[in-house]
Amino acid sequence: MNKIKLNNGLSLPQLGFGTYKITDEEILDKLLPKAVDLGYELLDTASYYNNERAIGDCICRHTLFGKLKVCTKIWPKDYGRDQTLYSIEKSMKNLRLDKLEGLFLHWPSEDFEESWKALEEVYEEGLCNFIAVSNFHKQHLEKLFVHANIKPAIDQLETHPLLQQKDMKEYLSQHNIQLEAWSPLARSVERLTDTAVIEEIASKYHKSPQRIVIRWHIEEGNILIPKTSKLERLEENKEVFDFSLSREDHNKIAKLDSGIRVSQDPEDENWLKEIREK
Repeated sequence: MNKIKLNNGLSLPQLGFGTYKITDEEILDKLLPKAVDLGYELLDTASYYNNERAIGDCICRHTLFGKLKVCTKIWPKDYGRDQTLYSIEKSMKNLRLDKLEGLFLHWPSEDFEESWKALEEVYEEGLCNFIAVSNFHKQHLEKLFVHANIKPAIDQLETHPLLQQKDMKEYLSQHNIQLEAWSPLARSVERLTDTAVIEEIASKYHKSPQRIVIRWHIEEGNILIPKTSKLERLEENKEVFDFSLSREDHNKIAKLDSGIRVSQDPEDENWLKEIREK
């Protein structure tokens, strides 16, 4: 598995898996042990996903302690130093872990500066290996830098061929912050194959469109966390290290960048206010 070095010297697997909306314990009981068997390490969750306890119970039942690098995220309703510390404590208890791989602020809502201070405290106490943000754009990071003693190691952004985040990626690179792609397949690979470009490249290499997109992320230097609840898809997602895309392929995919989002815009102030309350 390829690894990416973060700005604190930590190396993180480039390919992990997400667990958004996966709350069924029977599915997790099959998914997590299979992921470990396949060589996955990086697992992404969040307090908002309402599955931390189920994941923790699964880790316990299958004695997966030390085999998964678990990252979670703080939801904006828990922003503010004390609330964030409480949220972290609750997440760690639910996950049955005494140390997390990474802690993220989920969205750039009000009071994220105070929450970042809480993450710095937890990091300095050795309770996580890195601290990071999710859905932060340039203006949010600039505001964070004013108050931060520690820069985020990662910015987790919606990133896929239809939303390639080129400007943000350049900005993050200037500040030695790694981009991590969530929704790396734009939630549905069918959405990406509407243009026929991905289908044509897939046919060229005799690979599925999904593998082509994941390989594109790998070669673009993104960490990515595709979400799946299907064992066969989990295995398929990992079978991307036996081929490389040509420069011509990359150029074709680059032309798909159209700014299309499949989720919320981090610059939507009404949305950011709304999630501060729910």
